[in-house]
Amino acid sequence: MRPVRDNRKSSRALLFYIITPVLFAIVVSAVLYFSLSPFFAPLSSALEILARDVSGHGEGVQINDLTVDPVKPPEETAAPVTGDDPPVDPPETGDTPTPVEDPVGPVLPNQPNAPTSYIPFGSFIFPGINDKYGWIRVENTAIDCALYMGDSRPLLNLGACTSPYSRIPGDLGTTLIGGHATAYFHTLGNAYIGDRVYITTNYGSYVYEITGTAISDFWDTSIFDLGADYENLVLYTCYPFSTLIAVNKRYYVYCRYISGPIIQRG
Repeated sequence: MRPVRDNRKSSRALLFYIITPVLFAIVVSAVLYFSLSPFFAPLSSALEILARDVSGHGEGVQINDLTVDPVKPPEETAAPVTGDDPPVDPPETGDTPTPVEDPVGPVLPNQPNAPTSYIPFGSFIFPGINDKYGWIRVENTAIDCALYMGDSRPLLNLGACTSPYSRIPGDLGTTLIGGHATAYFHTLGNAYIGDRVYITTNYGSYVYEITGTAISDFWDTSIFDLGADYENLVLYTCYPFSTLIAVNKRYYVYCRYISGPIIQRG
């Protein structure tokens, strides 16, 4: 008598030979992705910046580890003032800042104030890539987070990030700071023209005033000037805010220098 074939066993064997390679490929892909993404993220970020054809950075960044890990300042000192940074009264214009309804609306004069104090270059440890070197707070927003040097994807998940192709606060030039529109910078659009931005670092405390905003494509190299020779700050994030998909638009906030030590190079 011919033995009856066990169809159930054949089906299980067939599923085993199909599902096992698929599961193995998924596991290997996941392991490779999480293992190699920290190495590819900084390279991807740098290539994206270089693709914008941005020039005029000036002197290179000195890479060092910080010996002081800056912490969030207490709420009562969120607008820090030291002996070197005398309090600065707001401009006596009599005008009350109004919300920015049109992102590409009128702007205030972007003329920086005269330096309030100086700090010699070399008297502090210059922040290196991936260093947390400060804290940033923006009035009328929920932006109140740590500030890092570098703008790789892992860093953007931790707080606000300083482009390594820009200057740090006080280094007489443009400081370009960005954050995720779905995380730390999702309320950047709530900032008013005339509001203050407070940055505390391991070498000094800074105050900037918002002078205007703009929306542009991320590859638009004319929207900010990394070769500027005067102290200024530019904040940016993806636009529309809180978008969950990749977008090509960026929302920029321009700020003029109010107070803080200027770094003397020589």
